Amino acid sequence: MRVPVMVRNLPNRSSDSSIKSGLYHKFKKLGKVMDVKVIGFRSNRYAILHFENKETAQAAVQKARNDLFFGKPIMLALAKQSMDIEDNDNCPLVGDVDCHHKSACRTVYIGKLGKHLTDRRLLKYFSQFGEDVQIKHQDFRPLGLPFCFIQFADITSAEKAIAALKANPTIGRNRVKFGFAKTLQNNLIWINELPADTSKDFLFRKMSIYGQVTGLVVDADMRQAVVVYKYIIDARNAFRVNLVFIFIYIQ
Repeated sequence: MRVPVMVRNLPNRSSDSSIKSGLYHKFKKLGKVMDVKVIGFRSNRYAILHFENKETAQAAVQKARNDLFFGKPIMLALAKQSMDIEDNDNCPLVGDVDCHHKSACRTVYIGKLGKHLTDRRLLKYFSQFGEDVQIKHQDFRPLGLPFCFIQFADITSAEKAIAALKANPTIGRNRVKFGFAKTLQNNLIWINELPADTSKDFLFRKMSIYGQVTGLVVDADMRQAVVVYKYIIDARNAFRVNLVFIFIYIQ
């Protein structure tokens, strides 16, 4: 479970991206920092760090007492849910990638595209991480914000792409923004890495524990399956509770 921590008293002259990077590197020594967001403007600007667990979050709050960030004292506290809203540029800094988290999906957001980044170049770059790569363009050039979505066949490939961009966020000559695309939860679950001897009947019985299963497709060769529940809440419960297989919402 991710735990949000709010950081206040940020330096006014530092950019959002500098603050995200600085906070990530400052606190990653304590444990996994899943992502960093900057919210608001001027004196009302603050950051939200998502830590992997409550222990790491509490350690960060303790460490920040009488501590400086870019030469200014900072104030940390566990964040209220109402404060954990959208990032200013809708692109949080991705920290330690967690492909099993509910926000993970098989689609990657790529922002700040340059004119020289053609589809051919993008496909060449992203094909190294997985198969069946598709590109969906969104272009707001009047605002200077061209971006696209890269869709992979599975979440593992998207995770590899984000990890590579985290290490070096440059494609060609362009330094890009990136992150998991925002998606909506639904009543479908993708199951990966099934044991080779898993039968459809066994899987149906097991997944029916969490709610009414209305559809089930099993690919024995790929060791994958798709389960369709009648209700989204049942899919959510199956995702959270089951510890035998690897469950990911289809995104």
